[in-house]
Amino acid sequence: MRALAVAGSLTFATLAAPAFAEGSTHAAEPVSKGAAHPPVEVKSASPIHRTPKQVTHRHSGLHSWVEPTTFLPVTVWSAVMLPRTGPLNRLWEQEQIVDPVDGWSELIYQVPQGGSSLVMNFNFPIQFDFAEIVYQDGLVQTVDLAGPSRAPGAYTLADLDPTRLVDHVRIIAEATDSVAYLQVLAK
Repeated sequence: MRALAVAGSLTFATLAAPAFAEGSTHAAEPVSKGAAHPPVEVKSASPIHRTPKQVTHRHSGLHSWVEPTTFLPVTVWSAVMLPRTGPLNRLWEQEQIVDPVDGWSELIYQVPQGGSSLVMNFNFPIQFDFAEIVYQDGLVQTVDLAGPSRAPGAYTLADLDPTRLVDHVRIIAEATDSVAYLQVLAK
């Protein structure tokens, strides 16, 4: 088991203790490290209508994924931190690094199984732009995450449609102070 470097947050260590547990997937190096940062692709049908961020792409070894076809109306993220009562029950998790040197990053998490909700868990402040939850039938649930940097902790990203299987989750985020680990997990 690999240990997380967590400064000043023992409660995160409690939440993230199984972060490198069996079955979890870890991030690959960014695809475009050191290259010019292209703008993030925002489909014309997307309900997000603001200037796209210049991003570093982190695709965690993904080779292909379902293309978004139909966008649901945007959901505005409530950014309510989950209570820290112990380890999070999880069906699946994946973790990637968000490095302030990269600026804004596009992180794509492949979701191998369903659940009732998706949770984001991170150990240092992160600022978010938006997330797209792409179901296997091409339907997209967009979550507007725009706002100030968020304190470390666990936050519900979205409740999932139990009649559909999720293919992948795309998050646009930026670490504001230190290198952060951003987990997405299904519970």
